[in-house]
Amino acid sequence: LPPQTETQCAIAVIWQEILRIPHVSLHDNFFDLGGHSLLLMQVFNAIHKEWPVDFQMKDLFVYQTLEELAAHIDTLFGRSRSSRKTRIQPSLNRSEYLLSHAQERLWFLHHLDPASRVYQVPLSFELRGDLQTEALEKAIRYLVMRHESLRTVFYESDGVAYQRIQAWSDVPFV
Repeated sequence: LPPQTETQCAIAVIWQEILRIPHVSLHDNFFDLGGHSLLLMQVFNAIHKEWPVDFQMKDLFVYQTLEELAAHIDTLFGRSRSSRKTRIQPSLNRSEYLLSHAQERLWFLHHLDPASRVYQVPLSFELRGDLQTEALEKAIRYLVMRHESLRTVFYESDGVAYQRIQAWSDVPFV
């Protein structure tokens, strides 16, 4: 029998990916399909990513079939698809944002001692071999384009600190 419920289907996908098998039946036993304790740890981690559940690893040894495991998750946690962890959504495109509490603390400490470098971590790396400048430029540009935190500037207006995410613009690599 193929999986029927959303929980069963989701667990079947997890098993298929971890066990590298094309199909999982409702009554299949994880260990009979070639699973072992190390792969079970991957299942445990995948289930925690999929659902906000707090069950024990031993439960995966007790509920070994797809049907049993899905029923256990549904019973323990009254699970519905809407109770899944929600992914962080991109923020609205505003021109400025207030600082987070952690950013406010660092902003305050910076103003107490602007010359301090205590929160800066200078690094240097020694690279050996030929430097592929074009690949390095492309990687750095992609990082800056992808991560808003690398394009964020901080400023103060009327005693309130703000952050502004600069729009991506390609700059010369020097």
